[in-house]
Amino acid sequence: MSDAARHGKVVLVTGGAGYIGSHLCLALSAAGYLPVAYDSLLTGHAAAVRWGPLEAGDILDTARLRGAIEKYRPHALLHLAGLASVAESTQSPELYHRVNAVGSRIAADEAARAGIRFLIFSSTCAVYGAAKHLPITEETETAPISPYGQSKLEAERLLRLATQAHGGPRCSILRYFNAAGAEPAPRATANPGARAADRPARNPMDFVMMVP
Repeated sequence: MSDAARHGKVVLVTGGAGYIGSHLCLALSAAGYLPVAYDSLLTGHAAAVRWGPLEAGDILDTARLRGAIEKYRPHALLHLAGLASVAESTQSPELYHRVNAVGSRIAADEAARAGIRFLIFSSTCAVYGAAKHLPITEETETAPISPYGQSKLEAERLLRLATQAHGGPRCSILRYFNAAGAEPAPRATANPGARAADRPARNPMDFVMMVP
């Protein structure tokens, strides 16, 4: 058992094998925490999990998620697991609702069940849709125009309901735009900028990397 685990400094990162998730795990490890990556590996990469254990599992698999939580007993949960393609969401809106919204409620319920104190949710600026006024602030009206944005806004609502109903954990929601760049070393990805040939481009940086 690591020193971080012995001192209760364990953080479960759903989606921890993804681009943002792997960088978060690196930052957590540097700060003295043990990051446990929980990831289905649908879009994540096992090779990107370098600073703590990998628990392979789907966010919709309640029993698997509960097992990972009971095994490591984290005091915080960073919830990044989900689908993130606007284009794909228009073709499979039900899938996006199930993974992003229902999956988030499962994560919140299991965190509350285990007595986890803190939950941070990775949302998106897509919840604002085509904002009428700039710059966008937290007070800007939410009016998503894609099933992806709608699924994330619904996830936010379900997370608030879940945390209020159970009396915890404390929930913070981060809405951000496209994340890009690399950790200076770079250590957070097995092959920075690489994308498997059989995986569709999902964000602007994917398309940029396709330019010869």
